[in-house]
Amino acid sequence: MKTKYFFILLVVCIPNFINGQEKITPRDRTIDVSISITDSFNDKGIVEQVVKLKGPERLAFRPYDNIRLKLDLDYSSNINTTKYFRLSYVVVPSDPFGASAPVIIPPVKNDPPPAPSIVDPIFDYPYVFNTPLFFKEKNNLISLRLVEYDNEEDYRNDDDGSDGNWLDDILEIDIFIGKDRSGRASTKSTHKNSITFYPNPVKDHLTIEYFGKQSNDHKIHIEVYNSNGIKLKRSVLKRKSSTGLKTMYGFETLGWEKGMYYCQITSGENKYYKTLVKN
Repeated sequence: MKTKYFFILLVVCIPNFINGQEKITPRDRTIDVSISITDSFNDKGIVEQVVKLKGPERLAFRPYDNIRLKLDLDYSSNINTTKYFRLSYVVVPSDPFGASAPVIIPPVKNDPPPAPSIVDPIFDYPYVFNTPLFFKEKNNLISLRLVEYDNEEDYRNDDDGSDGNWLDDILEIDIFIGKDRSGRASTKSTHKNSITFYPNPVKDHLTIEYFGKQSNDHKIHIEVYNSNGIKLKRSVLKRKSSTGLKTMYGFETLGWEKGMYYCQITSGENKYYKTLVKN
């Protein structure tokens, strides 16, 4: 009889133990990012470059997952030169907010044999970067952009992107951390659907569209950070106009330096994150 109860206890407890272990055991997860770069001469003999960053729009992960970037690079050119690029990724919000982390990409050349890599160890693509990504909130944003360098010295020594040329294409990925009531990872996200910036890139005047219910005063708060995580500005914006659930706001960027900025929009208890480029 005791043996019977012992086996019943095992049947009941083992699945719960396994489920408990599954909740706390980190899993290795990757975010697939494809980079396509093409250099060519146009009819006037001027070099034209086309850059495309591709990846998922939104992803969901469990808490404690080890999340890394998996990068695949496709470079083609009819120009006989070696190119130097870095990938700059920003996790928003982060600590410090918006801190940029350049990732060294091995030099690429248009024809074989490839240029010797100055990165040790040498690796091939697709490549998974060992440094995991960390997220502070349930809803987060990853912004990725390429930096190009004219020479090897700048490429090797640049820490913040100041010695390189920021390329135009930007990839933004919404990341949700947590589970919904069903116990499955949720893919819900409000970053892109609730807040719209235009024009982006912006010159002097930015329009912000907010979709959703608002507080009675119809005000939103905006905080602006540079790529080093330094807060530059905090403003309270009053609505310009509204139609249904859409409310319009104006924001001035006069006097800003050219570059990439990260904005946190707060409306009540909701927070949204957007990348803004100043021309």
